[in-house]
Amino acid sequence: MESGNESKGYVYCAHCDNVVSRSTFRRHERKRCSATSGSEIGQSQVTLYSSDSETSSSPVDEECVPEEPACVVQEETSGDAILDTEQSMDEAASDEAWHSETDSENDSVNRAKRKSVGDESTSSESESEEVWSGVLPEVLSRDIESAPPLPKSQQRQTSLQKVNSLVFWFVYFLLIWQATCHLSDNGLAWLLRFLVSWLKVFGVEISNEFFEKLLLSFPGSLCLVRQFLNLDRDNFNKFVVCPKCTKLYKYDSCLEIENNQQVAKKCCNTYYSRGRKKTCNATMLTRVTLQNGKTCFYPIKYYCANSIIEELEKFLLRNNFASNCELWRKRKVAEGLPADVYDGNLWKEFQTVNGTSFLEKPRNYGFMLNFDFFQPMKHRKDYSVGVFYLAILNLPRAERFKWENLIVMGIVPSLGQEPKNLNQFLEPAVDELKSQLKEIEERINSVELPCDIGRLPMRITSNSGSYTAEQWKNWTLIYSIFCLKGVLPEEHFRCWQTFVLACKYLCQSVISNTDLEIADGLILKFCKSVETLYGKRVITPNMHLHNHLKEVILDHGPVTSFWCFSFERFNGILGSTTTNKRSVELQLMRQFLISRQLKDMDLPEQYQDDFLHLCSPTGMVNADVKEDVSPLSWSVKHEFSNVATKAPLHGINWRNDSGVTVPSNYKPVHFDEDDAALLRDVYQIMYPESEIEMGSLGESIRKFGSLNIWSTTFGSKMQPRGIRSGKILASWPTDNGKDVLQETFCLSAGTVQYYFRHSVKVGDEHLTHHFACVKWYLPHRESTSLYGNPVRVCENRFYPGGPSSFMPVQRIFSRFASAELELEGQKHIAVVPVIRNVHL
Repeated sequence: MESGNESKGYVYCAHCDNVVSRSTFRRHERKRCSATSGSEIGQSQVTLYSSDSETSSSPVDEECVPEEPACVVQEETSGDAILDTEQSMDEAASDEAWHSETDSENDSVNRAKRKSVGDESTSSESESEEVWSGVLPEVLSRDIESAPPLPKSQQRQTSLQKVNSLVFWFVYFLLIWQATCHLSDNGLAWLLRFLVSWLKVFGVEISNEFFEKLLLSFPGSLCLVRQFLNLDRDNFNKFVVCPKCTKLYKYDSCLEIENNQQVAKKCCNTYYSRGRKKTCNATMLTRVTLQNGKTCFYPIKYYCANSIIEELEKFLLRNNFASNCELWRKRKVAEGLPADVYDGNLWKEFQTVNGTSFLEKPRNYGFMLNFDFFQPMKHRKDYSVGVFYLAILNLPRAERFKWENLIVMGIVPSLGQEPKNLNQFLEPAVDELKSQLKEIEERINSVELPCDIGRLPMRITSNSGSYTAEQWKNWTLIYSIFCLKGVLPEEHFRCWQTFVLACKYLCQSVISNTDLEIADGLILKFCKSVETLYGKRVITPNMHLHNHLKEVILDHGPVTSFWCFSFERFNGILGSTTTNKRSVELQLMRQFLISRQLKDMDLPEQYQDDFLHLCSPTGMVNADVKEDVSPLSWSVKHEFSNVATKAPLHGINWRNDSGVTVPSNYKPVHFDEDDAALLRDVYQIMYPESEIEMGSLGESIRKFGSLNIWSTTFGSKMQPRGIRSGKILASWPTDNGKDVLQETFCLSAGTVQYYFRHSVKVGDEHLTHHFACVKWYLPHRESTSLYGNPVRVCENRFYPGGPSSFMPVQRIFSRFASAELELEGQKHIAVVPVIRNVHL
């Protein structure tokens, strides 16, 4: 029964024994009724679900909460309502706090009751180390406990079955898209909310005028302006400076993990003072708390170092800059009247260095280094920074000291006292000038790889120590011989070449006993060369284990059958999952299970042709070619794999194309008569026991831009994106480039123009074959000696056409990576073979 001061909207609550608001009274009455009904059927435990519209849901997890007991409470008295432990305590505390402000005439018993409830709530909060105000108990329990299985869905047959199928495909695609592109749940929820609103507006106010104009892109912030102009204001190296001893450190080396927490290191530089060795032990990083509450470490002192080589390269791109640097050679000055730096003894001494021409040769430069402190703030006399300036002495004096021609090599931070020496700050510049990594970078960037092989980072000077295992493999097998030729001394280069050749043998997917013996001998030769060149101390246990790889392969098979590159890729897939940085392992497992359930889900048959190919990652790039994994006999696969290396050609089973897979899309073309005549000659070589007539050849072909041989994709010029994968090695043309090489095996480099399927009648059989139309490069006269095995050099031009232009695809040996060269004023290409993949 309601009673109380109704004019003020208050009623008397028997549970609270006080006057409360109407909403609080109705909430308590509902819970009292649910508790009474529960006790009447003999239940001692009940599950409570709050229906109070004032209670907000947690923003942390918007997933549907399964109907399970969130909290079970024993009945205390028959007259009192059973309240959820967490929720009722909060509600009682909030109600009683409101009473304490509006009703000051409560008796001491009520005040004591409110105090006891408040103390209990306060003590529960003080026991926890962190406060997660937005997390509900059921959300936390789902992170810790296993949830009950979801009820099985019931198939409902309605008149809107087509509409339901369309909605299903749309939602299914969104989930596949989220799992593949690693989108967060909040991002997908945001997209769904926008789509719902957009569809409502689109359905009400559809009009063509909404699609007639597009907003012009305009950079609306400084960041967008820099992106628009391609300006990189952080293209310099940063070093942490010890404020006490000026030792330079990389930022990452100043942090360490202690007790699962990131902490800052102290300076570990050692020096001698009065004959005693001391450690600096100064603090270099300070702990800061960001606006979002995240803590990080910020350097107390920074040293900014600019690249001398990169700045000089930018200068040389200016008009007339390089020619101005050579004007000093034309000066004529009378003896005994020095007029510039070129007339001094020091400049004359550096014309040659150790018997080698230096300043005598063009494109060699001399610098003048200047260092000075200045005060960047006018009204502060206690803050000074130092700057290293470089002036290019090759320039005329009128241009030498212009601001646009100066290089700011580094900026030294403000220190408590002037440093005793500047050697620490000069080390980055000295290391850069001594290194030849810049030339290696240029060579790396000039290499064109097949599309499915990952490139190395653009800046090897800053990323070489952070290569992944896959990148180190690519560097060793593909890049290193081409990039290190002429950089390493010849004896050291030959030592490294031995190791690369051994790796090429060992990394074959199918390795013969002969190749294994060769690889074992090369590894032993490499280790002996390292010991001779660098001494016994550099021989590590890992190098000793190289000599036992032969036994490992004999026990376990080729290294490709048990190496760990695939698992590294799996780590990358899991690591790309978007998380909220809390209970990451739970989120990783949930995303993994969702992706598996989506993969195994029974899909409706309606609209499969329209949507199924889009609900997969391969559908995004229209890659419908998959490797054939049908259980062929070992002899069939082995026969196919041997076709590429067999010599002479007679006796080859050209009908075996078990490893070839072509895409479903093709272009039907009528075959040219001249090309048909060349193809007839090829057929005659393939089937010498039969007489191939022109009338036996099909008049049309199916052209393809790519095809697969086992798991390797071969592209062509017909498919612009796959042209880098269309550079192949095969033993097919003779020395003149026209005829077909039949008796011996000799690899030649070529570029595939397109692939095609053609039918021919041989005897009484109608046979179908796959060919590649190839243009073959002319080899250089010193093809294998310029760089050494396995790199060869070809001229950047092709043989004229002939029967060798058409080659059965079974004859393709492997792909190759290439790089353009200029030798004797002519353009050439370096050919670096890519290891052949054969899976039997």
